Amino acid sequence: CEASAQTVRRAHTVHPLAALQSEYSLLYRKDAEETLPTLRELGIAFVAYSPIGRSLLAGTIHSANDLPEGDRRRDHPRFQGENLTKNVGILQKLEGMAKEKGCTVAQLVLAWLLAQGSDIVPIPGTKRVARLEENVAAAGIKLSADDVQRISETAPVGAGAGLRYPEPQMKGVNI
Repeated sequence: CEASAQTVRRAHTVHPLAALQSEYSLLYRKDAEETLPTLRELGIAFVAYSPIGRSLLAGTIHSANDLPEGDRRRDHPRFQGENLTKNVGILQKLEGMAKEKGCTVAQLVLAWLLAQGSDIVPIPGTKRVARLEENVAAAGIKLSADDVQRISETAPVGAGAGLRYPEPQMKGVNI
């Protein structure tokens, strides 16, 4: 989980790896995209967790008030202050694109992720059957190459504002 390309190579020489799990979402994809070429070279699948950005890309969070008291996401820099404002600005552009495609924004970003390669398996978390069904339906959304490019350009690599986790937790990412 959250291993760098160098760590994957070292581990793979000791025992063949079948998959690597790391966060991969439209907003937070730099580390994943740096590791993917190594995974593909070695025939290792990529399990993308938090592909909807811990609900940030679901269209349900537009301000800190949308997070319940005690929610651990309140501790994540991406959900705080100006970072959240910037991230919601990107979300709003994606919401417009989703409306054009006749889908939810969560479905749009999942369809975008699925378009990145058949070796990528997204695992969006949910507590609700309706959200599970919504997420599964994303596999049926057809994006053209132009759609994928437009979505990518709306949230280019590095667009996500704020760290993915509080600073102490970031020490275990991409090692």
